Amino acid sequence: MAPLGLTGERYISHRATKFDKQGRKDAGSGKGGTRAVAFEVGPPDASESLIRRHPPRKFQRLEDQQQGNTITQEKLEEKQATAERRRQEILTQRVQSAKHRSATRMRPHPDDADEVEKVRHGKF
Repeated sequence: MAPLGLTGERYISHRATKFDKQGRKDAGSGKGGTRAVAFEVGPPDASESLIRRHPPRKFQRLEDQQQGNTITQEKLEEKQATAERRRQEILTQRVQSAKHRSATRMRPHPDDADEVEKVRHGKF
């Protein structure tokens, strides 16, 4: 079988060793039994590709979905409003999280209070 990259070229089996100018096994080699296989691989039909002739099921489903879904101005505005609400919720959560983190940083840790007392009394 010819490799896929060889189109419009002569492909000769790798088993045969000696060939004449036409690609046939040399008759004077003296060995019998092994025959070369040679055939022409024509160029592919450029008018229509294999995928277009037999599209994958995934593409067929996508085409069916696209035909049924027409985007109207109302649907688009509704989707944008939903996305904006989600953005605002996420932003609010981030602000609350940042406030919570900064509040926990500002609170003195109990171990820190002992160190401050030691420094004040010169024991450190």
